[in-house]
Amino acid sequence: MAVEPNADACESGVLVSVVVPVFNRERFIARCLRSVADQDGVDRSRIEIVVVDDGSTDGTASVVAGLDVRPARLVYLKIPHVGQPGTVRNHGLERASGQYIAYCDSDDVWLPHHLATALREFRKDPKLMMITTHMALARFEPREDGAIGTEYVVPPHPMHVATTNCRVHRHQCLERVAGFNTDRWGEDKAFFHRIEESFACRKLPIVTTVNGYIVGGNNITYEFDGGVRRAFFHGAAGARPARSRVRTFWEGSDLPDGRPRRFSGRKLAFALAAVVLFFLVRAPFCRAPLVYEEGIFADVFVNRPQGPDYHLAARIDGVNVYRPLSHPAPLYESMRLAGLAMRWLVPNPPLPDEVVTPRLRLAFSLFQLAIWLGVLALVVFGRTWSRHRLLLAMLVLVIASPIAIATSTQLQVDGSVGVLMNGLMALAILWAVRQDSPGPMSLGFLALGAFVVGLGKQEWTIVLLCTVACWLAYLAGLRIAGRRVGRHVLAAVVILVALAAGNALSYVIDPLNYRGGIAVMERVIPAYTVASRSGVSWLWVTGKRLPMLATPLMLMGVLAVMLAARRWRVGPYHVLLILYGLGLFGPFFVSKWQTDPRYFAPSVVALVIAVAAVFPQRIDIRAAAAVAVVLLGMAIHDATFVVRRIVRRPDPAPALVVPSDKSTVPRLPTGRAWNKPDVDFVGDGISRADAASLLEKYGKTLFVPQPQ
Repeated sequence: MAVEPNADACESGVLVSVVVPVFNRERFIARCLRSVADQDGVDRSRIEIVVVDDGSTDGTASVVAGLDVRPARLVYLKIPHVGQPGTVRNHGLERASGQYIAYCDSDDVWLPHHLATALREFRKDPKLMMITTHMALARFEPREDGAIGTEYVVPPHPMHVATTNCRVHRHQCLERVAGFNTDRWGEDKAFFHRIEESFACRKLPIVTTVNGYIVGGNNITYEFDGGVRRAFFHGAAGARPARSRVRTFWEGSDLPDGRPRRFSGRKLAFALAAVVLFFLVRAPFCRAPLVYEEGIFADVFVNRPQGPDYHLAARIDGVNVYRPLSHPAPLYESMRLAGLAMRWLVPNPPLPDEVVTPRLRLAFSLFQLAIWLGVLALVVFGRTWSRHRLLLAMLVLVIASPIAIATSTQLQVDGSVGVLMNGLMALAILWAVRQDSPGPMSLGFLALGAFVVGLGKQEWTIVLLCTVACWLAYLAGLRIAGRRVGRHVLAAVVILVALAAGNALSYVIDPLNYRGGIAVMERVIPAYTVASRSGVSWLWVTGKRLPMLATPLMLMGVLAVMLAARRWRVGPYHVLLILYGLGLFGPFFVSKWQTDPRYFAPSVVALVIAVAAVFPQRIDIRAAAAVAVVLLGMAIHDATFVVRRIVRRPDPAPALVVPSDKSTVPRLPTGRAWNKPDVDFVGDGISRADAASLLEKYGKTLFVPQPQ
């Protein structure tokens, strides 16, 4: 809802207008208004209290009418009930005529120094447009004699959250920033975030307000405000014993009187069901024999060769021969460490192929599971649970999608370590989205994510570099429009420095494989772009990829619908996250390099996290219907893929052709031969010419089977 600033503002003699939304608060409204009127250090005759009654059906109107708050001015507006705090406050903003605007919810109170504290800061710095103080938490219990008992749940000391009551801003902010959103929840957070993005603001670690939980009442604060919930459990020393806080986290009891929160059991059940589904849909795919490079990574996982020679190129006279793998070493070191941690599942020496192969595929799927658990933690146990079942349905369908199943059960870098590294970066950006501004913790997470990406493939580094470059261009546009972007530029610098540090460490650990990764890019990129005329056509490659790429393409459709539902109003970190997801998808989509879907696995996770970030508080019926149609198509696609694999068993692997002459060595699939210590071979991961050259050093010749 757009708010037209009052034309008489700043000329009416009113210094501060206080907007007080109210609905059925006859027992609390008088105390609230008195706390607003009885401010110290301020000319009380210049305080205007604008009470906006959202269609109360109790005695609220008569209480306000009979209340004397002089010398402060009292304005009472009654509107038809809408049940939207943002809409109610917007009516108050349209009526407000003061130089400054403040807020106080009808069930809360101000401390006597609230306005004086804020106005003092405004006088010190005329450029400041908004002051944010801190709050205390209390339990308000109505008594039979009409009094209200107050018990501080959290002692009145500074807390790391601020509610609407803690904000005071200049009236001029309304000239640039639209009013509150009309969403049921979170409308205040978005409104003040826009002010912080547009103007100079300051936060003071001083308690000036008390937010209350009414025993036996309808309490928006404790039931729905995740920020207050976090402060209540973790921000106050001595508020609750640590054991109680841990129990509360798992059981979901976040009300001060210990009553369990609704849906808490369902949340845990949903998360467990998603994990069970993760393994169930992958079970039919785990028995497929290893092919091509999968034998190389199986050997890295089980036998854990020392760098820089990670590539099982051959076995000659029963001795494994290793070569560099031409990608940064931290990728393979991660596999080695994972293999060491899971040697109880995949022991060394390994078991027979029919036993070890399913275990290996299961072990590699845990890389993706780690990121999906992070997404589940933020989406299911965050405030999105009570808002959008469509988002949860989408998450389940992506976990069971063909590309997620295929890439997680492959023994490859991109679908395992690649998803983990890029997923951590996407989750770090999502954390910055949730926190609104890059505080020390957000900057630390962004630095960690960028550092981890820097340890991976160089193409991921290039994607993140291009993403940050585009984001900086976007921030420059915001700066030209008058928005404050200094903190976001700092975040971009932190990302770039951490990314450079990750690459530097990767080079120091293993310069040979690091340079080999660059050489691979220099060879592949010119030869396999859309414009390249060599090899097969891009349309043919895309047609082969399409069954697997249906999921990320549908995710982009959902993303577009959600952005339209938000009227394209997103914050800077939403933009960064969207750019990152598209950046991981686009370059591989326009290339002709193989039809294997594993290169797109990191983009799927990033796009899911981007959709979760931009899912609006409320969506209209048309947007919901569009998303439902897309999810229906995704469900049909997933079910078809899984059923086809169950019905059609994989073809048995052909028998290995091993010559009896020990002077000749056959060229065999590494995936078939890596686990047969008595079979000499040259792997199919090297060319025929390289194989012949390698065998010549050992006095062997390459065995070429005669066609049948």
